Amino acid sequence: MQPSLWAGDMILIDTRADDPPVRGRDPRDQRRSPIYALIDNGEARVKRIERPTPDLMMLLSDNPDYAPELRHGDDMKSVQVIGKVVWWGHTNRD
Repeated sequence: MQPSLWAGDMILIDTRADDPPVRGRDPRDQRRSPIYALIDNGEARVKRIERPTPDLMMLLSDNPDYAPELRHGDDMKSVQVIGKVVWWGHTNRD
């Protein structure tokens, strides 16, 4: 998730917000999607999530080297959302 989050950063997760809302996005809307902590096929990850329709989930990275990952229908069951990342802090690197 660089440049927003770096390896070793601390994050605060709101576990009550574990269901990313379904919402269409106006093309003029320049806001970034919210960041969520999730388990994807047994692997802990942190990604931005968009849900344009109930049967589509997009996992997005801030790093342009990583393409968006799409989950359709039953593939969405492999993603367990832990909660929304509401705060993060960079750690001191000596």
